[in-house]
Amino acid sequence: MPLPQKWLLIEFLFLTSPIATTPIDTSREARQSSLRFTTLSRNLLDQ
Repeated sequence: MPLPQKWLLIEFLFLTSPIATTPIDTSREARQSSLRFTTLSRNLLDQ
């Protein structure tokens, strides 16, 4: 997968996750989503 497509996918995942609209420090669910997003991003970038 070319790099630009990776970044589009990462941006899409970020924009559709709760952390885009929820303050992380007040939402446990948002923190978990952020963690999943970070893990997924690393996996994509390592490929």
